[in-house]
Amino acid sequence: MNKEFWYADGLFRGYKYNQTRLAELKDRLQAAEARAAGVSSPRIKSEDEAKYKKSTAPPADRKIDAIMVRDALKNEIVIMSGKVSHIDDFRNTLTAKLNDVFRLRYEELRSIKDIAIITGVTYQYVSKQLETIAERFVSWENKKV
Repeated sequence: MNKEFWYADGLFRGYKYNQTRLAELKDRLQAAEARAAGVSSPRIKSEDEAKYKKSTAPPADRKIDAIMVRDALKNEIVIMSGKVSHIDDFRNTLTAKLNDVFRLRYEELRSIKDIAIITGVTYQYVSKQLETIAERFVSWENKKV
C-alpha cells in the first residue's frame, strides 16, 4: 500500500466524523440563532446597575456575543459542508459495488474481514477494492485541480 492509499484512507476515515459534526453544528446554529434573536434587555434600570448584578452582562454585550457565536458556527458549517460534499461528489463516481464497500468500511466502520463476510468475497478482494477506491479518489482529485 502506497502513500496515496493512506492519504485517501485518512480522508475517508474522517468522513463519518465530519457528517456527525456537521449535523451537530447545524443543531447548535439553530440554538444560537434563537438566542441571538431572543436576547433582550433585562429588567434593570441602567447600565451601571447591570455591572453590579451578579453574572449579568449589559444587553448589548450579550447580543454581540450571541451574534459572534452564530457567525463562528456558520463558518464551521461551511468548512464541514465542503469536506462532506467533496467526498460525496467522489462517491457519485463509484460503481454500486465499490460504493457499498465504501459505505461498509467508512460509514459503518466495519473491518475488512467483516466486509468480506458480508459481501461474500475474500479478504484480499476487499483489500484490492479499497485500494481501487483510493486510487480512483487520488486520480479524481488530480483531475479536479
